[in-house]
Amino acid sequence: MCEPATLAIIASVAATASAGVGAYAAYSSGQSQKQAADYNATVMRNNALSAEQQGAVSAAEHQQKVKQLESTQITQGAASGVNTATGTALELSTETAGSGELDALRILNNAQRTASGLNSQADIEQYKGNAAATGGALTAAGTLIGGAGSAAQGYYNAKYK
Repeated sequence: MCEPATLAIIASVAATASAGVGAYAAYSSGQSQKQAADYNATVMRNNALSAEQQGAVSAAEHQQKVKQLESTQITQGAASGVNTATGTALELSTETAGSGELDALRILNNAQRTASGLNSQADIEQYKGNAAATGGALTAAGTLIGGAGSAAQGYYNAKYK
């Protein structure tokens, strides 16, 4: 059977080793959470860019459809003998163009708001990742300090009791 002093030293060494393992685990966990959050933020930023690009494409497609409608209105009016450069025909053409442009701007605005929301979520995700990394480092430091205290207590008990 070991002497009490020897057992206290063994316990002190075990406490130190345990603290080292716990500190590494806490630090690694924080870093893993940060990496996951950074990845999620990157995906969200890519989705935001995609939303803006899709909005631009949709707006351009809408503008093209409006131009085709406007051309159809002018062609049909002219085929019916209506002067499309004045009066009601001109007003109809102008109204169609204006409404089409407003719709295209709404499409762009909606895409930009979606992108802005995704970018905000990405910022939050990065903040959470940074907080997790900091928390992991602080937990690791606390674990090491606690382990050092346990080791010191074990040494004290072995030497003075």
